[in-house]
Amino acid sequence: MAEVQAGLKVPNTAIYYENDLACVVRDRAGYLEKIYVKVLKQNDRYSIVSNYSSKELEELGYDSDFISNKKSISLYDEIVLKMTEDKIKSIK
Repeated sequence: MAEVQAGLKVPNTAIYYENDLACVVRDRAGYLEKIYVKVLKQNDRYSIVSNYSSKELEELGYDSDFISNKKSISLYDEIVLKMTEDKIKSIK
């Protein structure tokens, strides 16, 4: 039997790729934050995403400083749907 994976439904227009990792931009009280997510399933309009674990990021070669400062996506987060590449690069 296949393993059941849970995640959050996000429009594909909200997903951007940086260094082969998918990310979304969260707007929290006017502050934009880049959140790296893994895409579990995808169709033509939506994706099911979840957070990377610290171990997964370590296996991908990220350092402990990056991992300790990572942000996580959660239910009811306000996700920005469309952004320009320049705007995405300016977000930390």
